[in-house]
Amino acid sequence: MSTPQEIEAGVFEEIANELKIEAAELRVDTKISELEASSLSVMEIIFAIEERFNIELPYSANDLAGLQSLGQIVEAVENTLQSNANTA
Repeated sequence: MSTPQEIEAGVFEEIANELKIEAAELRVDTKISELEASSLSVMEIIFAIEERFNIELPYSANDLAGLQSLGQIVEAVENTLQSNANTA
């Protein structure tokens, strides 16, 4: 299982790749709205994160709109990985 630091780094890398920015510019308290990402970009980021970690985030499009910071995305990945580990 990945460490919290590895999860955060992986999430930030996927966001940076999609938005063509440096991962070093991102912080857990960065608001998604600050990134000026389109809703399509946000969905593509989520799909890339799911593929990277081999998970399916249990969120609908409406739930994703409720994620406001990068830290919340990292937390969602951590929770899903933990949940998957507990059911394995």
